[in-house]
Amino acid sequence: LVEESGAEAIDLGIIPDQPGELRKRFEEALGAADVIVSSGGVSRGSKDHIKALLQDLGTVHFGEMCMKPGKPTTFATALPPAHTTVAGARHRLVFALPGNPVSCFVTF
Repeated sequence: LVEESGAEAIDLGIIPDQPGELRKRFEEALGAADVIVSSGGVSRGSKDHIKALLQDLGTVHFGEMCMKPGKPTTFATALPPAHTTVAGARHRLVFALPGNPVSCFVTF
């Protein structure tokens, strides 16, 4: 879907539901891309760490939508990690989509 929309996709693979590993990979993504689109980890389960991570890395602008499927979709902005930041660095856009394939598709 990303490439069909005219963008270049960078696949960071499947990330385990572990806060430390999620942070590492999201920081990598923030340093490599202007827009990050992820799927999974945004609902209310005990293994859903993405919203908390995005609150720590930047600003969550919304964490739910009035839409089914797709309710837990989250949008945030964040700066790249300090070691890749240069003067005038721009915020990255982060779209965290639900992990359910249908929810992910309709919210993309």
